Amino acid sequence: MATVDIDLSENSYVVIDQPDYDGDTVVNFITDGSLNVVVINSEHTPDVLEIQHTYTSHEPSEIYDYLTVNENVNIKLLSSINPPEGLYHHHYGVYGNSKLEITPEFLSQAPDQHVFEIQGLGGEVVFNTAGLSPDNLNISFSPDAEGSEITFANATSSEYSPSENSLVFKDSNGDIVGRATIDTRYTDPDQLGFDGGTVYYACYLQGTHIATPNGETKVEHLKAGDKVLTADGRVATVKWLGFRILYKSRIPEKDAYRAFPILFKKGCIANNVPHRDLLMSPGHHISFDGNLVPAMCLVNDKTIVQQFELHAFQYFHVELERFDILLAEGLPAESYVDTGNRNMFQNAAEVAMNPDFGPAPGRPDRPGLTVVRKGPTVEAIRAKLLERANWMQTPVEKRRVA
Repeated sequence: MATVDIDLSENSYVVIDQPDYDGDTVVNFITDGSLNVVVINSEHTPDVLEIQHTYTSHEPSEIYDYLTVNENVNIKLLSSINPPEGLYHHHYGVYGNSKLEITPEFLSQAPDQHVFEIQGLGGEVVFNTAGLSPDNLNISFSPDAEGSEITFANATSSEYSPSENSLVFKDSNGDIVGRATIDTRYTDPDQLGFDGGTVYYACYLQGTHIATPNGETKVEHLKAGDKVLTADGRVATVKWLGFRILYKSRIPEKDAYRAFPILFKKGCIANNVPHRDLLMSPGHHISFDGNLVPAMCLVNDKTIVQQFELHAFQYFHVELERFDILLAEGLPAESYVDTGNRNMFQNAAEVAMNPDFGPAPGRPDRPGLTVVRKGPTVEAIRAKLLERANWMQTPVEKRRVA
């Protein structure tokens, strides 16, 4: 195993790219105290990057350790070399589809002098406390983006303890293996669980084709400034593309129906609509002559089926300069509306400082468009789709042309 030294004695800030280091390489940061490291992964390599710290100063001190783990990065923190006595402040931010593992060797070095502040930005942080007392670890967790996860090795359950204002993680024997405090001023404990909270998803899946003036384009290839076609034939401009990766293992059973995508089979709405099989989120609204109906209200388990067996899936949503109806595989469906849920997307941070994005306006009133989730209108649409589903499942030679 090779070791690459990076000297931070004179400049504590550094950005490193994970593909620059082979999978069996240890990156050793040499520092006389504090450090500020950003790790990116420009090529989305799957290797685990192992990191250790070597301290050149042995004087008691107060050390600040900043680590930003960008998307698609996988890091393991190893034991430090020559760590001085003192108070260690670890500030770690972990973005979507990334993982940060903190080993017991790293934690065992004066654990009562380490303070961990974990900012969840859509990624996963794993504490391995094997052989350590969880009471000696000072960990706080701030999930600032949906999908953020903090876990402890060997933990099989978790619960919120109001008296401790913390998450308590237990193993299969009921023994506590970890604790993490949360700030209830900013985090609703009811939204937290061992598998993380689940929010209202309103998106297209990766691979969905969106109509544009130049033909169809996969939704993940769209970007701000691109032109798309609306259902009434006008041209609209893309303002923002949000994306989010979900994992089955992180979705609580009680929230599954609001998270797992729904399959609309080719032709289930009308002849050649959609013109390919289409997957979209349960909360995405489809337009029926101006009536916007959530996909979850249309499931018939024949031609419109929720896909609970998927292990991982990626949602996208297209925000336009003005709310409108897009064509996804030829099916009229809504563009993104910020109803206060923008933070559920992994890339929400990129608009946080943009003056073009104000407070969440909610779904705007548009003449001819009405949201309906129940009642006679929805039941009539469901009945019509079920009739078509039964017709589609009838052998071709026995179909009656209506």
